[in-house]
Amino acid sequence: MKKLHIIILIAVIVIFAACVKSQADKPSEELLKAVEISLVIETDPDNALSALKEHSMSVDEYKDLMIKITEDAELSEQYIALKEKQSN
Repeated sequence: MKKLHIIILIAVIVIFAACVKSQADKPSEELLKAVEISLVIETDPDNALSALKEHSMSVDEYKDLMIKITEDAELSEQYIALKEKQSN
């Protein structure tokens, strides 16, 4: 009986760890916005303001968001990975 409890406990820990990792891998809405706007700016710079408007952001808000991303190593890594994924 004791072995069964240990096996169940290990299973719960593994499932919990997978859920936490899954949540950590999910990009924030803010990060998604930054990537989507950046891709538009790179591919169609004439529509940059339209992309900002579509995402309800001003130029200053976008600039502040990009500064926030570049100042945070983890956010920067997520941004680069998401951008590469979405540009393919």
